[in-house]
Amino acid sequence: MLKESSAKRKPKIMIIGSIPPPYHGCTIAIQNLLNSRIKEEFDLLHLDTSDHRDFKNLGKFDLINISLALKNLLQLAFTCIFKKPDAIYVLPGTNTGSCLREGLFIILTKLLGNSIIISHFRTSYFKNFYYHSKWIYRRFIDFFLKRTNRAIVLGECLRPMVEPWFPVDRVDVIPNGTAFDPYPGGKVIKSFDHNNPVQLTYMSNIDPTKGVLILLEAIKNIFDHTQPFQLTIAGAWTSSGLEVKKKVEGFINQSSLREVVRFAGIVAGKTKEELLKETDIFVLPTFYPVEAHPHSIIEAMAAGCPVISTWHAAIPETVIHGETGILVEKENVEELARALKRLIEHPELRRKMGLTGRRRYEQFYTMDINISNMITVFKKALGAYTVHSPRVGRS
Repeated sequence: MLKESSAKRKPKIMIIGSIPPPYHGCTIAIQNLLNSRIKEEFDLLHLDTSDHRDFKNLGKFDLINISLALKNLLQLAFTCIFKKPDAIYVLPGTNTGSCLREGLFIILTKLLGNSIIISHFRTSYFKNFYYHSKWIYRRFIDFFLKRTNRAIVLGECLRPMVEPWFPVDRVDVIPNGTAFDPYPGGKVIKSFDHNNPVQLTYMSNIDPTKGVLILLEAIKNIFDHTQPFQLTIAGAWTSSGLEVKKKVEGFINQSSLREVVRFAGIVAGKTKEELLKETDIFVLPTFYPVEAHPHSIIEAMAAGCPVISTWHAAIPETVIHGETGILVEKENVEELARALKRLIEHPELRRKMGLTGRRRYEQFYTMDINISNMITVFKKALGAYTVHSPRVGRS
């Protein structure tokens, strides 16, 4: 429970995490949280753990990351001693470096005060990461998670991931939300011009496990067997992506796809808005192990795009198969090709799925809904009062 004196002030919550660049689910989520109306309810403090170098440096044990972590630990100690936050919000990672850092944050917080710890697991991989770690590291994870008060996961299907450490009444489900809305009035306008090629869009970091090569093989299979289309690939190359970049480019050149595939790089703001407005089919055939609930999918739904994705992590809780899009088995080129061909050749089905997806976005995945859910959980964790469960989507 909060101290009596806290009734005269906003509860203090320290948000620990990085902000873009680089752009990925965790940095976007922290940025959204810091810029939201949550500041009206709580006195927010931010411990910025950002390393603004590119993806290849994430979680690595190098001099810069080690010195940054030590600096952050000193900043946290100062804040706990002198500012006494009521709660700490932290995102446990799924690589050894980041998980070690966040674990030390939690342990130090508990040593120096009595702050409530809220861990937000923005991944579907944490339990796998735990069981693939060495015995001593598993004991370290057990130690710091037993000192954590509440857990947040991104989908109902991800509750079992944290069962070893948290009883069901200490786990909340909050899917991602987005402030991206190319149709703020709610009226979706898609041309579906039969005289123009069908516009396909992949928008995510470019990584082999995001399904880029699978997608290229699928469009190669249907290239001569369906109506004209174009594919835009938007996003930054990850370190793993750079390793196969030449293979990707070679595949495009050898399979005569050069005229129908273009790379747009990172898109943001108006550029992203225009891209998704012009998109007829959004496709993300991901099997990325860490993937939980991709922001790009809910942004595509906000833009009224039908979505083709995979039966992976919390995606099936958002993309309702046969209603807002089509889900295919992971790494299945033939199934992906059939799904693409079906939507390319049926504009009315694309329109219907896109509009249904837009309504689902409005019902569950706006930033306002996401922040309301976060406020609910923060108040629940702080023991301010009894509240209703967060609002989440159901298939």
